[in-house]
Amino acid sequence: MEFTTFIKLFIDLLMLAVIWVLIYLGILAFLPGRFKRYFSFFIVIICSMMGGFISYKTIHDGYYYFPLGNFGILGELDLKVDFLSAIFLLMINLITLCTSLYAVGFLKKFTGDNVALNLHLFAFNCLHITMLLLCMVDNLLIFIILWEVMSFASFVLIIFDFEKGKNLKSAINYLLQMHIGVVFLTVALIILEQKTGHITFSGLKEYFATQPNFWMFLLFFLGFGFKMSFVPLHTWAAENYSIAPPHAAALMSGVMKKLGFYGLIRVLMSIQSDFQIIGIFLLLIGLLSGLYGIISSIMQKDLKKTLAYSSIENVGIISIGLGMSFLGYAIKDYALAFLGMSGALLHIFNHALFKSLLFLSAGDVEYSTSTTNINELGGLFKKMPYTGVLFLIGSLSICGLPPFNGFISEFLLYNGIFEGLNATNVIAEVLLLVSLIILSLLGGLSIYNYTKAFGLTFLGTPRSSKVTDTGDVPWKMIAAQAIIVIVIISVDLFPGIFIQAVNKVITDFTHQAPIFSQKSFDAAQNLGFVSLVFLGIILAVFGLRTLLTYRNKSSYDATWGCGYVGTDTNIQYTSNSYSEYFTKLAEPMVSIKTNYHPIDPNDIFPQNRNYEATAHDIIQKKWIIKPVIIMYQIIKRFAVIQTGQTQYYILYGFLFIIILFVLTFLNVIK
Repeated sequence: MEFTTFIKLFIDLLMLAVIWVLIYLGILAFLPGRFKRYFSFFIVIICSMMGGFISYKTIHDGYYYFPLGNFGILGELDLKVDFLSAIFLLMINLITLCTSLYAVGFLKKFTGDNVALNLHLFAFNCLHITMLLLCMVDNLLIFIILWEVMSFASFVLIIFDFEKGKNLKSAINYLLQMHIGVVFLTVALIILEQKTGHITFSGLKEYFATQPNFWMFLLFFLGFGFKMSFVPLHTWAAENYSIAPPHAAALMSGVMKKLGFYGLIRVLMSIQSDFQIIGIFLLLIGLLSGLYGIISSIMQKDLKKTLAYSSIENVGIISIGLGMSFLGYAIKDYALAFLGMSGALLHIFNHALFKSLLFLSAGDVEYSTSTTNINELGGLFKKMPYTGVLFLIGSLSICGLPPFNGFISEFLLYNGIFEGLNATNVIAEVLLLVSLIILSLLGGLSIYNYTKAFGLTFLGTPRSSKVTDTGDVPWKMIAAQAIIVIVIISVDLFPGIFIQAVNKVITDFTHQAPIFSQKSFDAAQNLGFVSLVFLGIILAVFGLRTLLTYRNKSSYDATWGCGYVGTDTNIQYTSNSYSEYFTKLAEPMVSIKTNYHPIDPNDIFPQNRNYEATAHDIIQKKWIIKPVIIMYQIIKRFAVIQTGQTQYYILYGFLFIIILFVLTFLNVIK
């Protein structure tokens, strides 16, 4: 195809996209405010049905291929869907449907601002469609273009409340870091095209067969790593998840972040060598991200920031599973390879479920109280019982406790580690032993973290007036979370179905996977049966209790207070006091800024004082903010030349011409 033809085709495609955007925005503009949310939800349903059909065809036939033709410079544009794509398509559709239903209820009070609402709903639908397409294209150039569109759509979602300057600043920081990631992806694409003449994921196998694997993998890792928020590429995450609307934060953390893993796994499926160094790298970066994420999460006093840093911890757990898998390939321990990969894939799906649920539940709290500051909450369980139960289920799931889904994926990872400890490779055994210790530590700290998050938010007594006049949220918001809960419990009760799904992906890695899949299938089936019995006993006990107390009226009164019942709610634990002793242990990894004027010993009648401690991300503070400030101070010195007077700018041009003349005369330039 000639270049002029390509330009014409590009302009035609661009015009077509613009026309569809204008039609969509035109419909939104003329729709009454109360119908805009339902129109967006309708678009989500249509797209989910199409994505669901493609997933069904893939699972039924084993592969789905739809050729779009050759587009010259862009190459072949075909839709290719395999089992890996099908799993991600199902995950995207499920979470997007639930978050869209949630948005119908949450955005009800924002129908007055039509412009902001129109852009927000458009960005939401655009993000959904882009994520679906990302899982179906093989062309890397188109993949990067869609990646950019996805980043910009999520940027628009984040700045829904753009009138706050801090929100806009955080969102621009996010967009900037996403562009840095695209630079690494673009460099990888250029190298791939120069070495092989291909610009597709399929062409990676040809490159890896003849070239060093680790350095190309590292480029892709850095490109996708910003989206996945690996430490130290995570500094955008906490602020943006905390300012984004809850349905947007749930979609970004639950699904969009996982598309980084989708791209990374696509690359890993083509790796031909350097298995050991790649496995060690993924293990170490996973251990670092897991520890840093959970420690930073415990330090937070904002509920949404707590969830954001907890996402970084779970990204680390997934990376540990991938590292275990490649370490298994390196030492030819296929049981370790299978269990590590299956645990990682299943944890990607599980994390999408319980983290979306937690962000939506945190959104309920924000909707009813207008705050997510834990120190201003407390006693919400009586006011918002449905939200309290939903948040509790999400907390138990993310802590890996039965009978919830996080238990199954972590069981596979632990099982893989114990399998690998029987290996004869000393390096592998040491790394796996360290991984076992760190994973156990992460589990304990996660329980500690969510005990704080749930207990201080929903239990105790209200710490501020924001809690006193609250109630549960509209039923649409509760229903969206209830759907996720059903899937969460089904993963633990019927794990064989989900393990068989990820097994089909792992078969592309090793032909011996079916042997180990049967062992894991049997073990998981037993765990599912035990969980089913356990859940049945709980339901039976509560049913019997309800039956016996049905005719008795319940009354509520203050509990016994050891002879004294205090009236000051400030004597309860706060987020800072709850994690005080842990803060001292974790101080090298976090930066704590305190605001307190100490009492002088000679001060007989001291004034009232407030103590406030805020945790700052030490990586962001020392390696991002500080260098930026230094750079700004340097650039600021050059501002003196901007006088605003025309004669000075003419003089600058005249001096530039003289400098060029002198350099030419001296043969410095020709």
